[in-house]
Amino acid sequence: MTISKYKKETVEKCYLELVIVTFLSLLPIIAVIARGLILTFGLKK
Repeated sequence: MTISKYKKETVEKCYLELVIVTFLSLLPIIAVIARGLILTFGLKK
């Protein structure tokens, strides 16, 4: 029982790290898209 609980926590930790790494790698793309949207809406005004 303790082994499966430990394994579950390890898997959850791995998923969390994967999400963080993915988020950080997507951050530049998100920033570029956000800047593009801001510039587009800024020009429309």
